Amino acid sequence: MGIYFNLARRTVELSSNYQKKRQSSRKFLNSPSTGKLVLSQKALSATLLILIIILGVGYITLVNARATKGFEIKKLEQSLTELQRQTRELEKKTTERQSIQNLEQSVNITNLVPTGEVTYLSIPGVTALKSSPSPY
Repeated sequence: MGIYFNLARRTVELSSNYQKKRQSSRKFLNSPSTGKLVLSQKALSATLLILIIILGVGYITLVNARATKGFEIKKLEQSLTELQRQTRELEKKTTERQSIQNLEQSVNITNLVPTGEVTYLSIPGVTALKSSPSPY
């Protein structure tokens, strides 16, 4: 019976040592024997959860910023299209106002008389502008 008693006592000691090791591995602690930081499964899960949340918030922020920029670009493209349309209309009005028909109508409105045949005077040896050397 002594052998069975010793065997049972040894089993209880091993079981209690296993339970102590398991409990100590569930916390953050410096292991005195190795000097390494031991992470428990809960701490690792919490760290991963926080990391996933931070990455998720960053991703949502990035997607939101890009969507906002997309809307701004679309609005600017629409205003560019509108300005191009207005430019075409102004060019069309300018061309119409510079046309010969409009110029003739404006001459008639201002009561100008059209000229007939133009004759030029020519006086020998006299010029209207004589070129002179530049003082500079």
